[in-house]
Amino acid sequence: MAAWTSVWHWLARDGNCGWCLVVDGLNDESDTERMRKLLPSCAYGHIIATSRVTVPGYKFIEIPILDRDSRLKLLLNDQVETKMSGGTKINKIQHAAEQIANLLGYLPLALAQAAAFVKKRALSLVDYLRRLEQDLARYVSSPFPPYKAGVFSCWEMSARALMESTPHAVDLLRICSFLSPDGISRELLCRGLEAMDWFQNEESRLDDALDNLVMYALVKRKHSNAVKGDIFSIHPLIQRLVRETDIEGNSVVLVTKSEQRERLRRAAELKAISLVGCGLKTTYDNREACEWAFERRNMGHISLCLEKYLPECDRELLDGVADKKLAKALTNFAGLKFYWGEYSDSQRMVKRSIEIYERTLPGGGDPNLEAELLMAKQQLLGIWIGRHVNRNMREVGRLVDETLSRQSAILQPDDVHLLWTQSMNASHFAHSERKREAVKLFRECMEKNQKALQPGDPVNMATINNYALLCCDLGMEEEATQLHEKSKKLYLQHRGANHQDTHIVLKNIASFKANRGDDEGALECYKIVAEGSESTYGLANRDTLEALRILAHQHRRSGCKEEAVQVERKIAKGRKILEDASKLAASLDEEDDSEEE
Repeated sequence: MAAWTSVWHWLARDGNCGWCLVVDGLNDESDTERMRKLLPSCAYGHIIATSRVTVPGYKFIEIPILDRDSRLKLLLNDQVETKMSGGTKINKIQHAAEQIANLLGYLPLALAQAAAFVKKRALSLVDYLRRLEQDLARYVSSPFPPYKAGVFSCWEMSARALMESTPHAVDLLRICSFLSPDGISRELLCRGLEAMDWFQNEESRLDDALDNLVMYALVKRKHSNAVKGDIFSIHPLIQRLVRETDIEGNSVVLVTKSEQRERLRRAAELKAISLVGCGLKTTYDNREACEWAFERRNMGHISLCLEKYLPECDRELLDGVADKKLAKALTNFAGLKFYWGEYSDSQRMVKRSIEIYERTLPGGGDPNLEAELLMAKQQLLGIWIGRHVNRNMREVGRLVDETLSRQSAILQPDDVHLLWTQSMNASHFAHSERKREAVKLFRECMEKNQKALQPGDPVNMATINNYALLCCDLGMEEEATQLHEKSKKLYLQHRGANHQDTHIVLKNIASFKANRGDDEGALECYKIVAEGSESTYGLANRDTLEALRILAHQHRRSGCKEEAVQVERKIAKGRKILEDASKLAASLDEEDDSEEE
């Protein structure tokens, strides 16, 4: 301490205001307190401290990723100048340097470690890139003073600190590392909160975990006006390390065995499916027009689950998985596919959901869980009956009878789910050529709905609409007209002009009116559909363009040629936007392919 006492007196000397002290590794408040005790109290001089965490009371300067010239210079060193000659080889080395920098996320410490590793072992950057692509985690965990395990040591220290303060923050980070790198909204995490049992459905626990992940610089937080909340992102290198790390007791272990990595990956993928799927609202009773905006914002996560994780985990779903959160997520994904018009995929997913629910139900029965199972079966009936996916009327009838029997046993007579199954049974009769019996059932359902439900309840509105369609089919035009007008009024009032269900109903009504020669009434309905579709999905959308095409056709049929031309110009504009987007995507794919070559 004698030497430090001399330094202390020198730092505190009057007029000595030009000093700057660099302190490495202030990683918690106790470190800062110890530093304050070691330094003199004076109003001059400067202190720069490095830290893995955001330390309160200090000005925070984030170290940015390296720019292109700096990262190339750090990695290339003297390879191009002294070891290689010829443009082709130089370009190959530079390309390898760019690829290495990209894999390491342009992180200064990781790039410095890579450069030291290459130099120490006299490797070419091309050879190092090949090794890095095969096993990135291994090479970023090689010794790099002062870190005994290189970049991995930094992650390991943060993970250990997290396990002491907020253990489930590491679990949250693992799930997030399997989501899309485009950004993870707090909104998505809150809506999928039930899939993360350790937070006990409490947003405050989630916020504590997120705050600690931000504090340890494992995720970045920024506010987004689009979602009216926070968006979190993970550095790609941290994402890779988290994916290949396991927690064993209090130890953070880099997993090297392929079987164990595969097990961890599949478990995390299933959790990601549960989180994203549980946050969706796709059933008939909870889907509002705003859900399409939420899904567009989170399409990166949804697509990752649908296109990658679900196909990869299909064997696990078959081989005995019993997880009610996963079953619910699959039901919601099935509903999403239904709204997208992909009925075969929707049917397959909801069947898988039913299988998982049936495995999950305990021997003694759980009424709440059985109610969820019956809702999944109800959704399957909706696909079969509403979209005629299953033409086997006996199979449909058996599932209707089975669902009605169990719902009647565990639900009240006025329960909305039981009423909806009864309404679908009436539709099943209509499709089974038992139309007169269907008329009787529909009238009974409407009477029950009137007593038990509000006019704007989705089940009540759907029953009226479906009965109107049956009346059209039977030539009961007067009753059909009354029901269609009532249905139109209810859907516009309670679902709104932007809701997909409203669009389906209005298109049915427009067709009915056009067939009866009421072109003006049909035109009114098609206008609402086109405007609502454009407002919800935008102009460059296939559903919107189809709605506009039908509107233009109806204008011409009604003799309104100028209006038809205006709509057709709008269609051309939307198609041009889609074509340009398609060309851009194709050119980007070509660039990626050429880089790989």
